[in-house]
Amino acid sequence: MKQVMGLIAAVALLGIAPPVSAVTELTGPTTISAHAATDPTQFIPRPGVGYDDDSPALATDGNGVWVAVWSSDDAAAGVAAGAHSAVFVRSSDDGVTWTAPQVVRPEFAGVTGAEAALSTDGHGHWIMVWRSGSSTLVTTQSVDNGVSWQVPQTLVQHYGYFNMFPTIANDRSGTWIVAWASDDSLGGTIGEDWDILYSRSTDDGQTWSAPAYLNTNAPDPADSGADDSPRLATDGAGTWIATWDISGDTTALARSTDNGATWQAPVHVSSIGVGGGMHPDIATDRAGRWVVAWVNYLASVSTSRAIYYTLSSDGGATWLPEQILYAPHPSGSKGEDASPRLISLSSNEWQVVWTSTNSLANSIGNDFDILTSYSRDGGVTWSSPGALVARAARDGNAWDRDPVIASSPTSKTIVLWGSNDSLDGTIGDDWDILMATALHRCAAAPREDCLLPTHARASNLTIKDGSPGRNKLAWNWRYGEATTNADLGHPATTSGYAACLYDKLGSAPGLLGQWEARAGATCSGVPCWTEGSGQISYAAPRGIQGAIRKLSVRAGEDGASRIRLSANGPVLIPPRLPLSVDPSVRVQLVNDETDVCWDGTFATAKRNQATLFKATSD
Repeated sequence: MKQVMGLIAAVALLGIAPPVSAVTELTGPTTISAHAATDPTQFIPRPGVGYDDDSPALATDGNGVWVAVWSSDDAAAGVAAGAHSAVFVRSSDDGVTWTAPQVVRPEFAGVTGAEAALSTDGHGHWIMVWRSGSSTLVTTQSVDNGVSWQVPQTLVQHYGYFNMFPTIANDRSGTWIVAWASDDSLGGTIGEDWDILYSRSTDDGQTWSAPAYLNTNAPDPADSGADDSPRLATDGAGTWIATWDISGDTTALARSTDNGATWQAPVHVSSIGVGGGMHPDIATDRAGRWVVAWVNYLASVSTSRAIYYTLSSDGGATWLPEQILYAPHPSGSKGEDASPRLISLSSNEWQVVWTSTNSLANSIGNDFDILTSYSRDGGVTWSSPGALVARAARDGNAWDRDPVIASSPTSKTIVLWGSNDSLDGTIGDDWDILMATALHRCAAAPREDCLLPTHARASNLTIKDGSPGRNKLAWNWRYGEATTNADLGHPATTSGYAACLYDKLGSAPGLLGQWEARAGATCSGVPCWTEGSGQISYAAPRGIQGAIRKLSVRAGEDGASRIRLSANGPVLIPPRLPLSVDPSVRVQLVNDETDVCWDGTFATAKRNQATLFKATSD
């Protein structure tokens, strides 16, 4: 079995598509494994405990319930001494608060294993698969929405063979499939090289089929490659696609159109670069579009790995030629990318997160951080990469690895990953599970009740998509309609602000980007906000709170109100340029407490190129 960088996190992404989503910043990071978490923003450190937590999996039912599971040796969670077992937490308020970590089942307490995978049908039924030791896979179910878990079932137990890297998905109608990598010869019917095996249940996990090979070439004596790290997804309408890597050199996929009963011959989708089709993932919008992403060596730099992808818009029948997700900038460190994880937020909007040593042009250092990129055109093109959280710029040499991502119809996105970041000494520097969340504050489409400039050409917008980590957004809004002191609210305590960017998204105007200046934010121990008579101001040096560095809003009578906003840094991920300007680009600043908003509309652009957008309002 080849060595894989870090621990491959197995998580079942079901493609639950919220009605709106966009480029957003994620708060945090916070931790849910280093303390008895009831509030994930409140740290309760246990100095000197030294427990290690890794390999997270995450899922949501789309109705406010989230469950996360990972591998831990935490005695406080019920793990026996010397073991590394499956522990879980649950949230019933859409990820705001979480239960304390606890062992999934007492039977797991003394069992060493790893690589849990998790899936839910969205109707209160959850199934987890867990590797116990090196040869045994077990499943356990919850029928009370993740509150408790039933006695485990042994899915496969064949001593002398390895069964690794399980993944699980379901069609929400009773069919569940678990796939994994194994060197089991299945009684001599296939070779003892590594193949992808699977087991299928059509009665909601009550019974499971005997293990069978998913890669149909497994019985061929010429098949000697190491098939590894499978991932599964289904559209819920009978089509399933599995993807995996072969010997770390090729990414393959296989398709089933009969709800996983049989599988078509594998197709190799990675060939460019110089080998290294590793760590694949797959997601679908459940409406015919699929995207596969993986890691490959760059053709021009054989020692550097980057994210590649391919997509299908016909249910996986055909695939576009593979592409690099983003072209490394000549002035920036290329680094090493690993473990991409995909999610479909809607048919147009997709997000990918991954582990990387890319310094983003020296804006975050070259330690391991979590990067992210977005697509707003159905996965055809992707934004420049950015840091998932602002902390990436100041976390020293901490390692962040193996992210997993899920999103709910409430438009909340959560990312989990393993890290040895002490979060400035608030927790230990052992391995913990960190969490970042995004909740969309902006409307799906531009509002029509915002305050407007009273003069022509009173609003200016600049968006720069340059070297990663050196991006910029600046918006000046002058001569505005009357704005009162009450409209400004009290951002030092209760009034948050969100800057919302709109342009054509699909066939209609939609949300492309959201950047927040949060209520009560602190910068290096002091308030980021200042409130004066008729004006509020926000200053976050070095982007320690996110992309927005400066924001000021001045109240006044008609023609006297004003806004200035500037954002930059590694977490500012602008939308893919050029913009459509169809019928216009709009920026709106929204106060989430007073519900007052201010609008700048740009029907034409002075510059609208791949790296720069500049416009003045009419």
